[in-house]
Amino acid sequence: MVQQINIFFCVKLGWSQAHTILVIQTIFGQDALCRTSIRKLFNSFKNGRTQLVDLACTPTTRLVKAKQMLTESRLWFWQTGD
Repeated sequence: MVQQINIFFCVKLGWSQAHTILVIQTIFGQDALCRTSIRKLFNSFKNGRTQLVDLACTPTTRLVKAKQMLTESRLWFWQTGD
């Protein structure tokens, strides 16, 4: 929700989509929404949307799963001694 509010303000400030993506990724780092989500929100706010709702899909869950898989594969590698 916080990222949506920030994207909304970026649109209101007249910032470009590319600048907004850079700002969101800089501020939130790995917890930032993916570029596609930022673009969709940016365009919907630019087209007049004012309602804010939580997004169920964030890249954080994908990153956590990828890190978990990497850790598990490293553990398997060290346990097998290969």
